[in-house]
Amino acid sequence: MKYKLEPKHSEKYLYVKLTEEGYAVDIKGIIFEARIQAKELSYSLLYDFTEFINKVEISEIYNLYRGDLMEKLISVDPDILKIDVAIIGNPDHAELWDFTETTFYNAGISIKVFYEKDQALHWLARKKEATRS
Repeated sequence: MKYKLEPKHSEKYLYVKLTEEGYAVDIKGIIFEARIQAKELSYSLLYDFTEFINKVEISEIYNLYRGDLMEKLISVDPDILKIDVAIIGNPDHAELWDFTETTFYNAGISIKVFYEKDQALHWLARKKEATRS
């Protein structure tokens, strides 16, 4: 799996583009790295999975934030889980994305899935405005 992390300084978000085939174990490391960098920059996160070839099972989604990754993130900084996250998903995997959004919401983690980049950016901008008020 390939990925890139690209800070978008004018909009204050970290763009994370994932491509090729990937599994849950691969994504854990990327989530950790991206959250650390976003926290250091005080940015939100935008994950782009539109070119990602999904090998993640729905059952693995629950474990992404339950267990060692959650503990590792909290040990670095408990506020790291408060970072707003937008995901641009592939609509072919809508069931996976619906489950992802619900699972993270139930864990108290702000994540919203979109299928269009403009909608995701608009949501992140509104969240940032709401935090400043």
